Amino acid sequence: FVFENKLSSQFNPTKIIVRAGIVWILDSVSDRVFQYQIYNNKIDEIFRGGMLLNGTLLGKPESIMFDEFRRRLLIFDSNSNFYTTGINKKITQLKMPDLDNVSNIVDYSFSNGTFYFLDSSANVILFLQPLVSDYNNFNVELKKLFNYEKNIFITGIEFNVKKIIFSLKQLWVLEDKLELVTCAGIDTALLSINDVAFDSKRNQIFISDPVNNRIVSCNFNGDYIQQWKSRDFFDIISISFDPNNFSLYVLTSNTVFEIITMQ
Repeated sequence: FVFENKLSSQFNPTKIIVRAGIVWILDSVSDRVFQYQIYNNKIDEIFRGGMLLNGTLLGKPESIMFDEFRRRLLIFDSNSNFYTTGINKKITQLKMPDLDNVSNIVDYSFSNGTFYFLDSSANVILFLQPLVSDYNNFNVELKKLFNYEKNIFITGIEFNVKKIIFSLKQLWVLEDKLELVTCAGIDTALLSINDVAFDSKRNQIFISDPVNNRIVSCNFNGDYIQQWKSRDFFDIISISFDPNNFSLYVLTSNTVFEIITMQ
């Protein structure tokens, strides 16, 4: 493992992002986001709900995302505000529209300068793009990307080069329509998908399946590639792929594990 919780007995992580040896962890119990540097074993708190930033009360952090182009972390809070920060830990608030009319956002993603929101109550994926003149100003009209059928029960999205959508037992790629990813050849069916990660260089999807204590990889042709099983994976919470070293990072309730996928 690369990190083990020694912060608090109340530690309840919900999301991990890793880039170039920097690990960001969202802790939903203490309403904090931590930044951990693998190379020197240093951990810092970079965001805490309830604090004031330039007169604005920070809400509870609900999700974290990564802006690949501008190399910055994005934080969405319970007050429907977005913030950005880098390795220097300076927090900047982004300009956002009123999101009160969005009934139930259950997941978020960020890709190519665009925010995406999964609204499970309305069965719709929405998006926001910034003003051309200001990449920090998202105070524009919220638009619909895709409406899906109620019987699909989508629980998460991961948009990168591909737009990956998943339920507990199935994955799709969104093009003009939803295309099912079958992962043909897998020994046991996927039972509990709770997160996915994407390797754009090798065109692979990594799938977290904690009921089966494993991470599965497959490609967009629908072919199973391999899996990593461990008794420590029974409570996988989140996964993140770092394209800088081809490693997959697995967040459990108390530990971050590294899987070196390029052998």
